[in-house]
Amino acid sequence: MPTSTPTVTATPAQSNLTNVQSVAITIAVAGSGALPTGSVVITSGGYTSDASTLVNGATVINVPGGVLAVATDTLTAAYTPDAASSGTYASATGTCSVTVTKVVVQLPTKLKGYQAQLAYNPGTGNVIVAGLKNLKGGFKVDELDATDHSNNGWKSMIPGLKEFQGSATLDYIEGDASQEYLLNAVFNSTPLLIILLPVDAAGSGANSFVGPAVITAWDWDGENTKLEGVDITLKGNGPFTVVAQ
Repeated sequence: MPTSTPTVTATPAQSNLTNVQSVAITIAVAGSGALPTGSVVITSGGYTSDASTLVNGATVINVPGGVLAVATDTLTAAYTPDAASSGTYASATGTCSVTVTKVVVQLPTKLKGYQAQLAYNPGTGNVIVAGLKNLKGGFKVDELDATDHSNNGWKSMIPGLKEFQGSATLDYIEGDASQEYLLNAVFNSTPLLIILLPVDAAGSGANSFVGPAVITAWDWDGENTKLEGVDITLKGNGPFTVVAQ
Protein backbone atom coordinates (compact mmCIF):
# COMPACT_ATOMS: atom_id res chain seq x y z
CA MET A 1 0.00 0.00 0.00
CA PRO A 2 1.28 3.53 -0.78
CA THR A 3 2.39 5.39 2.31
CA SER A 4 2.10 9.02 1.10
CA THR A 5 0.61 11.32 -1.48
CA PRO A 6 3.22 13.39 -3.34
CA THR A 7 2.90 17.06 -4.18
CA VAL A 8 2.33 17.82 -7.86
CA THR A 9 3.27 21.30 -9.01
CA ALA A 10 2.37 22.50 -12.53
CA THR A 11 3.92 25.72 -13.83
CA PRO A 12 3.09 27.20 -17.25
CA ALA A 13 5.83 28.95 -19.22
CA GLN A 14 3.38 31.83 -19.65
CA SER A 15 0.03 32.53 -18.08
CA ASN A 16 -1.45 34.60 -20.91
CA LEU A 17 -1.55 33.36 -24.47
CA THR A 18 -3.65 33.39 -27.61
CA ASN A 19 -5.67 30.49 -28.93
CA VAL A 20 -3.04 29.78 -31.60
CA GLN A 21 -0.07 29.67 -29.22
CA SER A 22 1.31 26.57 -27.58
CA VAL A 23 2.40 26.60 -23.95
CA ALA A 24 4.94 24.46 -22.11
CA ILE A 25 3.88 23.17 -18.70
CA THR A 26 6.62 22.09 -16.29
CA ILE A 27 5.43 19.45 -13.82
CA ALA A 28 7.37 18.58 -10.70
CA VAL A 29 6.41 15.73 -8.38
CA ALA A 30 7.93 15.69 -4.90
CA GLY A 31 7.50 13.28 -1.99
CA SER A 32 8.76 12.73 1.52
CA GLY A 33 11.14 9.99 0.48
CA ALA A 34 12.89 9.04 -2.73
CA LEU A 35 12.15 10.95 -5.90
CA PRO A 36 8.85 9.77 -7.32
CA THR A 37 8.98 7.91 -10.62
CA GLY A 38 6.18 7.36 -13.05
CA SER A 39 4.34 9.50 -15.60
CA VAL A 40 2.13 12.55 -15.87
CA VAL A 41 -0.68 13.60 -18.19
CA ILE A 42 -2.34 17.01 -18.48
CA THR A 43 -6.06 17.47 -19.01
CA SER A 44 -8.20 20.53 -19.61
CA GLY A 45 -11.72 20.45 -20.97
CA GLY A 46 -11.72 17.96 -23.80
CA TYR A 47 -7.92 17.91 -24.10
CA THR A 48 -5.71 15.14 -22.73
CA SER A 49 -1.98 15.07 -23.38
CA ASP A 50 0.14 12.03 -24.01
CA ALA A 51 1.77 10.57 -20.89
CA SER A 52 5.20 12.03 -20.13
CA THR A 53 7.75 10.14 -18.02
CA LEU A 54 9.29 11.84 -15.00
CA VAL A 55 13.04 12.38 -15.07
CA ASN A 56 14.49 13.31 -11.68
CA GLY A 57 10.97 14.00 -10.48
CA ALA A 58 10.00 16.41 -13.27
CA THR A 59 8.87 16.63 -16.89
CA VAL A 60 7.68 19.18 -19.43
CA ILE A 61 4.52 18.78 -21.50
CA ASN A 62 3.86 21.06 -24.44
CA VAL A 63 0.18 21.91 -24.89
CA PRO A 64 -0.37 22.78 -28.56
CA GLY A 65 -2.21 25.86 -29.76
CA GLY A 66 -5.90 25.56 -30.51
CA VAL A 67 -6.74 22.85 -27.92
CA LEU A 68 -7.60 25.12 -24.99
CA ALA A 69 -10.83 27.05 -24.72
CA VAL A 70 -10.82 30.83 -25.07
CA ALA A 71 -11.23 31.56 -21.37
CA THR A 72 -9.31 31.12 -18.15
CA ASP A 73 -8.47 27.43 -18.32
CA THR A 74 -7.56 25.12 -15.46
CA LEU A 75 -5.00 22.50 -16.43
CA THR A 76 -4.78 19.42 -14.26
CA ALA A 77 -1.52 17.48 -14.08
CA ALA A 78 -2.24 13.89 -13.01
CA TYR A 79 0.65 11.79 -11.65
CA THR A 80 0.61 7.99 -11.89
CA PRO A 81 3.42 6.10 -10.08
CA ASP A 82 5.21 3.30 -11.86
CA ALA A 83 6.09 -0.07 -10.33
CA ALA A 84 9.13 1.36 -8.55
CA SER A 85 7.10 4.05 -6.76
CA SER A 86 3.67 2.49 -6.45
CA GLY A 87 4.57 0.99 -3.07
CA THR A 88 5.55 4.41 -1.74
CA TYR A 89 3.45 7.03 -3.50
CA ALA A 90 -0.20 7.29 -4.43
CA SER A 91 -1.55 8.93 -7.54
CA ALA A 92 -1.88 12.69 -7.18
CA THR A 93 -2.87 15.81 -9.09
CA GLY A 94 -1.86 19.42 -9.24
CA THR A 95 -3.34 22.33 -11.18
CA CYS A 96 -2.40 25.59 -12.83
CA SER A 97 -4.34 28.09 -14.92
CA VAL A 98 -3.74 30.04 -18.09
CA THR A 99 -5.81 32.74 -19.76
CA VAL A 100 -6.44 32.18 -23.45
CA THR A 101 -7.62 35.02 -25.68
CA LYS A 102 -8.80 34.80 -29.24
CA VAL A 103 -6.56 36.09 -31.98
CA VAL A 104 -8.15 39.02 -33.73
CA VAL A 105 -6.95 39.01 -37.31
CA GLN A 106 -6.20 42.58 -38.24
CA LEU A 107 -6.65 42.84 -41.97
CA PRO A 108 -4.42 45.42 -43.58
CA THR A 109 -6.04 48.63 -44.70
CA LYS A 110 -6.97 48.23 -48.32
CA LEU A 111 -4.70 50.27 -50.51
CA LYS A 112 -6.45 52.70 -52.76
CA GLY A 113 -3.38 52.77 -54.91
CA TYR A 114 -1.72 55.85 -56.29
CA GLN A 115 -2.95 59.23 -57.36
CA ALA A 116 -1.85 60.02 -60.90
CA GLN A 117 -0.86 63.56 -61.77
CA LEU A 118 0.28 65.28 -64.92
CA ALA A 119 2.64 68.17 -64.34
CA TYR A 120 5.26 70.41 -65.90
CA ASN A 121 8.15 72.37 -64.50
CA PRO A 122 8.66 75.92 -65.82
CA GLY A 123 11.83 76.21 -63.76
CA THR A 124 10.19 77.25 -60.50
CA GLY A 125 8.82 73.90 -59.38
CA ASN A 126 6.21 71.43 -60.57
CA VAL A 127 2.85 72.79 -61.72
CA ILE A 128 -0.04 70.31 -61.76
CA VAL A 129 -2.06 70.35 -64.98
CA ALA A 130 -5.71 71.12 -64.24
CA GLY A 131 -8.73 69.20 -65.52
CA LEU A 132 -7.18 65.74 -65.55
CA LYS A 133 -9.93 63.09 -65.66
CA ASN A 134 -7.96 59.98 -66.42
CA LEU A 135 -4.31 59.01 -66.71
CA LYS A 136 -3.13 55.52 -67.50
CA GLY A 137 0.08 54.04 -68.71
CA GLY A 138 2.46 51.13 -68.66
CA PHE A 139 6.03 49.92 -68.95
CA LYS A 140 7.81 47.91 -71.58
CA VAL A 141 11.16 46.14 -71.53
CA ASP A 142 12.88 45.15 -74.77
CA GLU A 143 13.87 41.51 -75.15
CA LEU A 144 17.37 40.67 -76.34
CA ASP A 145 17.99 37.25 -77.81
CA ALA A 146 20.80 35.56 -75.88
CA THR A 147 20.33 32.05 -77.25
CA ASP A 148 23.39 29.90 -77.78
CA HIS A 149 24.13 26.20 -78.04
CA SER A 150 24.51 25.81 -74.27
CA ASN A 151 20.73 26.17 -73.84
CA ASN A 152 20.01 22.74 -75.37
CA GLY A 153 17.77 24.21 -78.02
CA TRP A 154 15.81 26.50 -75.68
CA LYS A 155 15.55 30.14 -76.58
CA SER A 156 17.04 32.47 -73.98
CA MET A 157 16.20 36.14 -73.53
CA ILE A 158 17.70 38.92 -71.44
CA PRO A 159 16.03 42.25 -70.64
CA GLY A 160 17.07 45.24 -72.69
CA LEU A 161 16.06 48.88 -72.74
CA LYS A 162 13.04 50.02 -70.77
CA GLU A 163 10.38 52.54 -71.73
CA PHE A 164 7.04 53.79 -70.51
CA GLN A 165 4.04 55.38 -72.14
CA GLY A 166 0.69 56.78 -71.13
CA SER A 167 -2.50 58.47 -72.18
CA ALA A 168 -4.57 61.16 -70.50
CA THR A 169 -8.03 62.63 -70.81
CA LEU A 170 -8.63 66.20 -69.66
CA ASP A 171 -11.57 68.54 -69.43
CA TYR A 172 -10.70 71.75 -71.20
CA ILE A 173 -10.59 74.73 -68.83
CA GLU A 174 -10.61 77.97 -70.76
CA GLY A 175 -7.88 80.40 -69.77
CA ASP A 176 -6.05 77.93 -67.51
CA ALA A 177 -2.30 78.45 -67.78
CA SER A 178 -1.46 74.80 -67.14
CA GLN A 179 -3.56 73.66 -70.09
CA GLU A 180 -2.08 76.36 -72.31
CA TYR A 181 1.27 74.83 -71.44
CA LEU A 182 0.07 71.50 -72.88
CA LEU A 183 -0.47 73.01 -76.29
CA ASN A 184 2.94 74.62 -76.10
CA ALA A 185 4.37 71.20 -75.16
CA VAL A 186 2.91 69.72 -78.34
CA PHE A 187 4.54 72.24 -80.69
CA ASN A 188 7.86 72.45 -78.88
CA SER A 189 8.20 68.87 -77.59
CA THR A 190 8.51 70.24 -74.07
CA PRO A 191 8.52 67.38 -71.55
CA LEU A 192 5.75 66.85 -69.04
CA LEU A 193 5.96 64.82 -65.86
CA ILE A 194 3.88 61.76 -65.01
CA ILE A 195 3.69 61.53 -61.22
CA LEU A 196 2.29 58.70 -59.07
CA LEU A 197 1.69 59.49 -55.38
CA PRO A 198 0.45 57.13 -52.60
CA VAL A 199 -2.97 58.38 -51.55
CA ASP A 200 -4.01 56.69 -48.28
CA ALA A 201 -2.78 56.03 -44.78
CA ALA A 202 -1.71 52.48 -45.60
CA GLY A 203 0.44 53.87 -48.38
CA SER A 204 2.01 56.60 -46.28
CA GLY A 205 5.75 56.30 -46.39
CA ALA A 206 5.54 54.49 -49.71
CA ASN A 207 7.61 55.68 -52.61
CA SER A 208 6.40 58.06 -55.30
CA PHE A 209 7.25 57.66 -58.96
CA VAL A 210 8.10 60.37 -61.49
CA GLY A 211 8.90 60.14 -65.18
CA PRO A 212 9.35 62.71 -67.97
CA ALA A 213 7.21 62.26 -71.08
CA VAL A 214 6.48 64.09 -74.32
CA ILE A 215 3.13 64.43 -76.06
CA THR A 216 3.04 62.35 -79.24
CA ALA A 217 -0.65 62.79 -80.09
CA TRP A 218 -3.32 65.38 -79.30
CA ASP A 219 -7.01 64.78 -79.98
CA TRP A 220 -9.77 67.17 -79.03
CA ASP A 221 -13.50 66.96 -79.02
CA GLY A 222 -16.19 69.56 -78.67
CA GLU A 223 -19.68 70.58 -79.58
CA ASN A 224 -20.68 73.54 -81.75
CA THR A 225 -16.99 74.32 -82.35
CA LYS A 226 -16.38 74.77 -78.60
CA LEU A 227 -13.45 72.75 -77.24
CA GLU A 228 -14.59 70.60 -74.30
CA GLY A 229 -12.12 67.79 -73.90
CA VAL A 230 -8.62 66.73 -74.85
CA ASP A 231 -7.07 63.28 -75.22
CA ILE A 232 -3.28 63.12 -75.32
CA THR A 233 -0.83 60.29 -75.86
CA LEU A 234 2.45 60.39 -73.94
CA LYS A 235 5.78 58.71 -74.59
CA GLY A 236 8.47 58.34 -71.93
CA ASN A 237 11.49 60.59 -72.48
CA GLY A 238 13.87 59.25 -69.84
CA PRO A 239 13.77 57.05 -66.75
CA PHE A 240 10.69 56.53 -64.60
CA THR A 241 12.34 57.01 -61.23
CA VAL A 242 11.50 56.19 -57.63
CA VAL A 243 11.28 59.12 -55.24
CA ALA A 244 11.76 57.83 -51.68
CA GLN A 245 9.48 59.35 -49.04
